Amino acid sequence: MDELALIFVRAPVPGRVKTRLAARLGDRAAAELYAAFGRDLVSHLEQAGIPFVLCFTPPEGRRAVEAWLPGRTLWPQQGRDLGQRMENAFSRSFAAGAKRVVLAGSDLPDLPSSIIREGLDALAAKKAVLGPAEDGGYYAVGFSRDMFVPAVFSGPRWGTDRVLSQTLGLLKNGGASVHLLPPWNDVDTPGDLEALAGRLAKNPKTAPETAACLARLQQEAR
Repeated sequence: MDELALIFVRAPVPGRVKTRLAARLGDRAAAELYAAFGRDLVSHLEQAGIPFVLCFTPPEGRRAVEAWLPGRTLWPQQGRDLGQRMENAFSRSFAAGAKRVVLAGSDLPDLPSSIIREGLDALAAKKAVLGPAEDGGYYAVGFSRDMFVPAVFSGPRWGTDRVLSQTLGLLKNGGASVHLLPPWNDVDTPGDLEALAGRLAKNPKTAPETAACLARLQQEAR
């Protein structure tokens, strides 16, 4: 297992996922949409032949995740906050023998698998990978085993527009060179969802499960 993608997922329980979308769509619809996001992203990785593990939360949500995405390898997220959970997931991957690891969230239904592939390939020559997001954070992060910088998961102030810049500074201080992936955005807000819907209207095949879910929800709302 030279390379591995880690996908952080949350059990798709109404009221517990995509709360900012739920404020407009309702808890049930937001959970159904989030479930479609995950199915599309997993499908992209499988079609590209990229090995991956689903890192899930909360710990008691295993059965819900197994029902949602059956037959995949599952690891519980471990840690008191997001940074610690990501650090522990990388550490477990390297302990399992992976040499190059890219971690991404599950709110990226139309993210091309070629971007994850680019990140994994870049780690053969670069020592770290980041995928910038428009909100000042990042949607993906990657390390090679020989230059893992755990400080990037304890230094930034999560949820702010400085996460990316602070992470880049920590990587530089740790002596790591960085490969930046193409910009992409998680689908967190109604504005993000509108942008996604616009992309899918032009090419629904980039996220067919999500496109079908959006069409059904729009039909139900009429």
